[in-house]
This record gives sequence, C-alpha cells and structure tokens, in this order.
Amino acid sequence: MEYTYSQFEGDAQREPVKSPRKWKVFSKKFGKNTADGTDRRDATTNRDYDEQSRDSAAREERKVVTSEEKEISLLNDKGNEFFVRGEFNGALRMYSEALKLLKNPVVITAESRSGMMDTAMRRFHTARLLVNIGAVHIRRECYEDAMSSLELSIRSSKLIPEKSVHYYRSLEVLSDALENLGLVYYKEKDLVISLAMYNDALDARRSCLDLLEQKWKSRLIKSKDEVRKINEEKFACKMELASTVQQIALLEERQGNIGKAIERCEEAVALRKEVSPEVDESSLTLLNALGRLYSHRSVGWYKEALNNFEKAYEVKSQLHD
Repeated sequence: MEYTYSQFEGDAQREPVKSPRKWKVFSKKFGKNTADGTDRRDATTNRDYDEQSRDSAAREERKVVTSEEKEISLLNDKGNEFFVRGEFNGALRMYSEALKLLKNPVVITAESRSGMMDTAMRRFHTARLLVNIGAVHIRRECYEDAMSSLELSIRSSKLIPEKSVHYYRSLEVLSDALENLGLVYYKEKDLVISLAMYNDALDARRSCLDLLEQKWKSRLIKSKDEVRKINEEKFACKMELASTVQQIALLEERQGNIGKAIERCEEAVALRKEVSPEVDESSLTLLNALGRLYSHRSVGWYKEALNNFEKAYEVKSQLHD
C-alpha cells in the first residue's frame, strides 16, 4: 500500500504500511520485502500507474501549482528519500518542516502563477504529511505516536468539503490513514478495532471509485489520451480496493470468521481480474489464502482448495523462473 498484504499467520506476518508518497510523482507497486520479513509501502516503490494518473487528472482541474506547494512538495520528497534509506530522524524532520509551512504560510506576491494554496488543498497536504509521519512512527514501533498522527490526518481529511476538487484525493488519504491505523491496532492486538478501521477504509475506497465513475460519465471524452487516463485511474482505484478487501479477508480469518473471509477473498480476486490478467506476489497470496480457507474443517471444499493451491504453484513458478 507496493501493495502488500497482511497474512496474519503465526509469526510470519506481512503487514502493509501505507508509507510516504511523493505528491508530484507518486509511485506504487506490489510487494516490497524488508529485512524484518514484512512487506511495506515506501517511497522507493513504483506507483506510476496510480498517482501519476490521479495527479494528471487533478492538474486538469487545477492548472496553477503555487510556489508554496512546490516548497512543501520538495520537503516531502526529501523526507521520502530519508525514509527509504531508513533515516527516520531525517524523514521526520523534513515532514515536520513541511507541516510548519502549512501552519505558518509565507505570503507570496511574486509572479501571477505563484501564491497561496486554498484551504482544502492545505488540509489535503496536512493529512498526507501526517500519514507519512505516522508511517515513520510505525516503522519505529512507536504506536502511540503513530496513532496520534493518523487520527489527526483523518480529521484533516474529513474537513475537506465534498464539493472541493480535492475531495477525491482526500478520500484516498483518508483510506491510507485508516488502514495504517488498523495496522497499529493489529500490532496492539485489538483485532476488533483493527477490522473496523479497515472496513472504514473500504467504505472510503468505494466512495473514491463511485466519484471516479461519476466524474468521467459527466465529461465529454475527446481523445484517446483521455480514455487512457480514465482507464489508468480506474485501474489504480480498483487495485487499491482489492488490496483493502484482501486485508479485511485476512483479518476475518484471524478472528475465525471463515465464511466472511472467503467472501472477501473471492471479491478481491474478482476485482483484480477486472483490471489486470497479470499475476504477481499478491495473486500468489490470494490463491494460497483461498486454498487455506476452502480446506478449513468448517468448509471442507477440498477440491476447490486443491485447485487454488495448484494455481498458486503455477504462479510461483512463473514469478521465480
């Protein structure tokens, strides 16, 4: 969340941390293994199919990038560079400097294309920085600090009005904050609240997809380039949605809700098939999860379980050839 999934199996946990994103050129990909055996999102992973397409759409509606925003983006990018090198003090310093600029803006009166960000954009950037800071605290295992940052991020996102051009992006940030908060509660062994956070994130992601559908239905498509951008945005949004659904499936399984876990896993598989026939580590995780769930003693779908395990073996062979 680059997309990584929590398997919640014994000591071999692969926990998804929605980590620092670059505002100008976000990047995202599936599965980045860290030294401690977890899969985590961070600023090194490739999110081009997601954030570049979303940013391009935002730029269409908002042509001017203010000098203030450029400065904040620069600090955020520097923070991401520190983050990726594991220099969390440096990352925290950069994100905190950017937050200070947002709280105490310097008035710019130079060229006409420079100036101040509007309130909604300021809240969006504040929410995103707080998610980044929360990710740093999670990496450091400072869960109380992470919780405080993520809760503040959620509040900031919710202050952005629905009519704002930044509302769609605010829902994305809200989803990330909720998922990271769910991870914190999971680490604190409160699976009930963790699941509630992921379900709230799922609602936000569904709203993102609904807004996207409404947005593109209401505009006149004029070129192949616009069609490409639409497809890229839908792809990114549905892959995010599939990731969240899978997290919920694995949490349901951890709590013994096998029937619900199967429903969520099957939904995640269907979402991924809608947008991409390609297989990756996430596909492998899903197939193994379904095989495990189908073979549970309360279900007993052993033929289906075997079929999924065989598919998982084929995928693993493709990935490691």
